[in-house]
Amino acid sequence: MLHIIRAIIEPIISKNLIILNLVSKIRYYLGYPRYLFSLKFNREYIGGYLLSDQEAGRNRQKIIKKIIKQIDKKFIKVLEIGVYCGQTTLTISKQLKKDNKEFEITCLDIWDEFENTTATDSFTHNKLVEVLKNSQVFNLFYHNLNVNNILDQCKIIKKKSNVYLKEINEKYDLIIIDGSHLYDEVLEDLENSKKILNDKGFIVGDDYEVKYSNLSSLNLEELCKKRLDVFYDKNTKIRFHPGVTQAVFDSFGDLNQLNGLFCVQKKESNFIDFFSHKLFGSSI
Repeated sequence: MLHIIRAIIEPIISKNLIILNLVSKIRYYLGYPRYLFSLKFNREYIGGYLLSDQEAGRNRQKIIKKIIKQIDKKFIKVLEIGVYCGQTTLTISKQLKKDNKEFEITCLDIWDEFENTTATDSFTHNKLVEVLKNSQVFNLFYHNLNVNNILDQCKIIKKKSNVYLKEINEKYDLIIIDGSHLYDEVLEDLENSKKILNDKGFIVGDDYEVKYSNLSSLNLEELCKKRLDVFYDKNTKIRFHPGVTQAVFDSFGDLNQLNGLFCVQKKESNFIDFFSHKLFGSSI
């Protein structure tokens, strides 16, 4: 139900900065009391405050759970590029525990201010910069791992992905990419991830709202050169990340998207569009 409501409301508020800022402020501060409660009584917190709930009706976490269940191994190694407050980390760890799997999750993030050349929602962007720089986001991430007793199963790495991925000699069964939205940085994450993925493993990427072939009226290369983080297309009425769409196309081709995610599975030297796979299906 939430994803239906979001689909109706988002195109309306995305075009109006005043409404967008107002909705963002209300959601942000309404989450504060539960945030304080969670810290005091050692509960995990994912909600409006600190912008820690980035799911909000997208159903992406449900899709990730379904992908995890496709990995037929007793010990599963996960790499998460872009972690923020640990929402996806918690989803993965809970599902793997439920499936009685042993696991290790490498949580890779800079937990610091990043380049955003399209700060259309000034409240959200300014708050994002503030809570990253003052370490509130990292502190909540650590708190969430601690109260869920998964610190021992998580490696916390504070580095840029393009640096860390060239230093390691490890392979992973699942790689989640939710880092930079800028073309060159997304492409580098994708290409580096290909090299460290185990056979039959999965790469899942976020912020992929629309596939390349559905944007034939736009010059994506020009949008990427302008280093636009987000762009609203009046023709399709879609707010999307040009750098992500272009990088995915250049790395994997014209992949299908599901609720803003793409997913490929490695089969020997090939990468298969998993959302077109008959075993996965389209209903979530």
